[in-house]
Amino acid sequence: ALEGFEPLLLECARCGNAGIDRRGFSPGEGGAICENCISVTGWRVEPGTFEALEAVLGGRVASALRESSAAVGAELERFALATFEYHFERRLRSSALLL
Repeated sequence: ALEGFEPLLLECARCGNAGIDRRGFSPGEGGAICENCISVTGWRVEPGTFEALEAVLGGRVASALRESSAAVGAELERFALATFEYHFERRLRSSALLL
């Protein structure tokens, strides 16, 4: 993204391993993380989450949400909230108004 906050999705944001099997996400590391790094930071994600996130980042928000399961939609909300909170360095008490 132009703002400089686009997450790394094609390699592990922690160790840089390219061609990873994306298993988790870490806002602090800046994106997708591999199986080896997930024990250090971040959390596991639902299958299909990264594909939906790529669609959202590509400007296809409505279709990404329409075609995703409720679990993937919840993961996208979690990504957004965790990323906002990481970059703002504070908890958002009014997150229900944003998401």
